[in-house]
Amino acid sequence: MNNAVVTTDGLYCMPDGLYCIKNGVVLSDGSYEGLYFGKDGRYTSGNPEIDTYIDGIVSSVVTDDMDATERLRACYDYIYYNVDYRANNNHVPRGSSPEEWTEEYMLRLIDTGKGNCYCYAAFMYYLARRVGWTSARAVSGGVTPDNLDHGWCTGIYDGEELLLDPELDASSGPYPGSEFMVTYDNAPFRYIVGAYN
Repeated sequence: MNNAVVTTDGLYCMPDGLYCIKNGVVLSDGSYEGLYFGKDGRYTSGNPEIDTYIDGIVSSVVTDDMDATERLRACYDYIYYNVDYRANNNHVPRGSSPEEWTEEYMLRLIDTGKGNCYCYAAFMYYLARRVGWTSARAVSGGVTPDNLDHGWCTGIYDGEELLLDPELDASSGPYPGSEFMVTYDNAPFRYIVGAYN
């Protein structure tokens, strides 16, 4: 951890990786709140290609003086301003767990720099987890007004589930950041989780 001295248990987002201190030592080869840490003590998604890509993005947009929300916003803004939308007919079944589809869609985005909503959602999911948002999850559902299939990311903050949807924000949002950490009730669009309604 860059020779840093820490004594408090928890997650530590560093430019070179996300680490966890548990019982006063760096956690290695174990999990913490749904995140896995490898033998070197760094958080890993389980896919080295994704880890390298995500670490590169985080190190370019996150600084040591940022708090957790600022780190998350820097990642969100990176996606908003740097990923191009590319429509395709590949849709994820509604209600699918993130483990079923995020890796595939993240690798598509890495390969092309473009993607559909599921690629954006996977990207946000991996970035959020890398900066320590343990409750991040990628969701496959629908969005109105036409109940179109759609993927996005959410997470729990202060007991509320909040949206992180840079794709819908970039393509249809009323202003940059309109889908950043807003509740379902306050979002500019109606999200439909799970089965068709």
